[in-house]
Amino acid sequence: QTLYDEMEKNGRLNYFWQLAAASLVEQLYLANQNSEKYLSTFTDEAAANTTFRIVLILDALKRLSQYDPEIAPVAEALAPLEVLNATTVSELKSQIAEAKDKINAAREALVK
Repeated sequence: QTLYDEMEKNGRLNYFWQLAAASLVEQLYLANQNSEKYLSTFTDEAAANTTFRIVLILDALKRLSQYDPEIAPVAEALAPLEVLNATTVSELKSQIAEAKDKINAAREALVK
């Protein structure tokens, strides 16, 4: 919240959302590399909360892309991740594995 508030105050809120997107993709990428290790401490509630945060970030990026042309490529890069909507750890592991190529593509697009 502090980071968001400071970036908003400085007129750099678009950077916050770019940072949030990059952080999200990196976390998904790492979880996909070894889901047994990285998701071993997750509960079903944590898995559901994680995908809920993904939905919130994707929705924010989609809405902001209508007003900020710098956000549009970020929103496009992450749009395929909308398939992540798990409510259990098992679903999250499965969905992350199935979305491996989408996660990798989003990661590559953000680096460009």
